[in-house]
Amino acid sequence: MDYRTVSGQARHLHFDLGRIFRHQLYRGRSIRINEEPVSAIDPLFLRQGNNLVGAKPYGPPLTYEISLPGRRSLRSPIRVEFAILPIERWHSLSNEEKNRFGISKGAGVSIVRAEREIDHGWYFMGSKRKENYDDWWRCEISFSPELDELFGVTHTKQKVNPTEPLTHILGGDLERIARELNGIVRKSYLAVRKQRKHFKSESIAEERDHLMEPIRVHCPTSGAAGRRFGVNGSRLGYVIDEASANALSFYVPSLVRENLKIVLNKDHSFYHKVYEPLLGAERVEPALMMERLQLLLLAAARAECGLRSKTERATAEKLRAAWSNALTAFLD
Repeated sequence: MDYRTVSGQARHLHFDLGRIFRHQLYRGRSIRINEEPVSAIDPLFLRQGNNLVGAKPYGPPLTYEISLPGRRSLRSPIRVEFAILPIERWHSLSNEEKNRFGISKGAGVSIVRAEREIDHGWYFMGSKRKENYDDWWRCEISFSPELDELFGVTHTKQKVNPTEPLTHILGGDLERIARELNGIVRKSYLAVRKQRKHFKSESIAEERDHLMEPIRVHCPTSGAAGRRFGVNGSRLGYVIDEASANALSFYVPSLVRENLKIVLNKDHSFYHKVYEPLLGAERVEPALMMERLQLLLLAAARAECGLRSKTERATAEKLRAAWSNALTAFLD
C-alpha cells in the first residue's frame, strides 16, 4: 500500500482500476471502493468516462490473424487501434492539468488481454525513440489469452515480454504509424503557435516586470534558492492563452521556461459574459462593464472572507498585497 491514508489509497485505486478494467466497466460490470462506484478511464480519450474526451481515431483499427503456437489450424486476432489528441483544444492546458488529465508522460502502448489492461509501455516502436510530441497520440493493442505465449505474458498476468516473432509481425506497421503521428503532431503544434493571438497587455507586463521583485521558484533538486525568473537583464515573458477545461477556476497560472503563462478557462461564465465579448467588441457598455468589474472584486472579497484559519487568511493577505503591487506596476 503506497498511501498512508484510506482516502489517498482509494483515490489511487479509482484511477488504476478505472483504467485497467475500463472495457468491462463499459460493458456494465460494476466495481466499488468503499461503496463508491469506479468510473471507466479511457487512456485513448475516445470514450466517455472519468477522463477528457475529444481524441479522434487515426485510421481504422488494424487486425492481425495469428496462428496459435503449436496449433497452426487455429487462429486468434490481435487488434491495434490508434488515436490522436486534439492539440488545438488542449495544447494550452497548464502543465499541472496535462499531468492530472493523463496527457503528459502518457506516450506508449496500452496492452489489453481479455478486456483487462495488463501493461503499458513503449512497445513495438523499433528504432523510434519516445519524444514529447508522442504524448499527443495513443495506441491500444488487444488480444485473447490464447496468445499469452506470443506476448510473453508473465505468470502474474500483469506484464508482457513480447517475443521476437510478435515484434516482427507488429513492429513494421506500428513504428511507421508512430512516425506518421509524430510528424502530424509536430506540424499541428507549429500551426497552433502561429495562430495564437498576441496582446498588447503581454508586452506591457513584460516591459514593466523589472519594477517588481524577481519571481523565485523553489527547485527541490538544487537546494532552497531554486530558479529566479526575470533577473540579470533577462525579461520574464508573459503569455495569455485559453482552453476548454473541466475545472472551476477561471484561470490557471504557470511558469513555462522563461514565461509566465495564464490559461483562461473558456467554459467559465466570466469568460462568456465578460472576457469573450470584450475580445471583439467595438463598442462597450460602460455601466455593464462596471457592474461586471464590481462583481469580480466582490467575488474575490467573498472568497477571502470565507477563509477560516489564520494561516489561510495570512496567505490570502500576502497574495492580495502582491497582486495589488503588480497591478500598480502594470497600470502606471
